[in-house]
Order: sequence, then structure tokens, then C-alpha cells
Amino acid sequence: MKNFLVIIVEDDTPLRESLTEWLSHENEVTSFESAEGFLKALHNFEFELGIPTCILLDFQMPSMTGVELQSTLKQMNIEFPIIFMSGNAQHADII
Repeated sequence: MKNFLVIIVEDDTPLRESLTEWLSHENEVTSFESAEGFLKALHNFEFELGIPTCILLDFQMPSMTGVELQSTLKQMNIEFPIIFMSGNAQHADII
């Protein structure tokens, strides 16, 4: 059995694939290239299994940003720890 379910939402393909490979050694990992792709697949997850879940979320993505996805998940009462990632966040973004 894997330790955690890690959901990666990242539009940069090489980074997404690297994170998936690295984290899948000890965790169940599912990845998506967009927030919309994750939302479409949301009904396929079995969160009731009791596996701790974490979302690695790109801050800046085309179409729907990481912050917009976080807001959407909150409205849907889906609350998991989120770790935001960014290759070029500004100081104001971090705050």
C-alpha cells in the first residue's frame, strides 16, 4: 500500500513527469496538465479510502490558475492540503 495520494496539477510536461516519477516510488500519484482536466476527473477519485491526500498545484497555468482551482475546490467542499509551485512567482504572489 502506498503512503499518500499525491495529485499533481502542472502544465509543464517535463516537470510534471519528473515529479510523478519521483513521488510514485512511495506514493500513489495522479497528474494532470490543467486545472480543468483535474476537475473533469474529480468524480473518479475514491477519497473515502482514508489515504492522506495532498495536491501539488502550479500557481500560474493557462486558462484556470492554481488559486482559481483552489477557490473552486473550496466551493465544492473539497479541502486537502495544497502545496503551490511556481517557476516565476512574484513577491506579492507569495504573500
